[in-house]
Amino acid sequence: MSPSSTVLLLSQDAMALALLGLLVELADLTPVFAEEGEHPEDALNRVRPAFVVVVDDTMDEVRSDLFFARAAQRKVGLAIFAGRGSRRELAPEIGRRGIPYFEPPVDVDDLARILRTAWQTEWWRRSGDRRALPAAERTAERGLVFVDRTGRHWQVYDRRGSDRRQHAPGGDAAPSSSQPITRVFVNEQGDSVSTHVAAHEVPELGVEHLERQFLRASAG
Repeated sequence: MSPSSTVLLLSQDAMALALLGLLVELADLTPVFAEEGEHPEDALNRVRPAFVVVVDDTMDEVRSDLFFARAAQRKVGLAIFAGRGSRRELAPEIGRRGIPYFEPPVDVDDLARILRTAWQTEWWRRSGDRRALPAAERTAERGLVFVDRTGRHWQVYDRRGSDRRQHAPGGDAAPSSSQPITRVFVNEQGDSVSTHVAAHEVPELGVEHLERQFLRASAG
């Protein structure tokens, strides 16, 4: 783990800061905030070392290459969330930068996993031979595989209702809208996380959709 447990939270939404701050504390980390009137870049400079910086996507800084350059210079983990009133139009660009993007509400376990991913990703590395992550691939042996931002491989399958059998996503007819679907991600060590998916999400198997589902999934 990082030598620092400090998580810098940047948003102009007091309710979002309060909720995320509470979740950070429950995850045994230390939330810190920008001081009144302090620019986010100055807060980033003041809070060192930071484990991860969590930023509201409605803030101007998310549209600023300078902010990302300064964060990259400090090699700090970043996670960006959809703030109140967000149109999510920045999600593709954030993904291209290699930074986790999530949508509240989340629980403690979800946020802890997002923060670990943000810290491990090393998004600031722009080596030309580095594989673009996250990724999704299909293989004859394992079916659909999701590769997260840290390079871990997760086999993806769906469970339907009380049926414990594995179904390959997109492999057969669409289920009834009344039939609950659980999407399960299993890594090479046998660890698994899962999340319920709505009927309209069942066919959403692109990288962006799979990452969103993965980040909200819970263990067990």
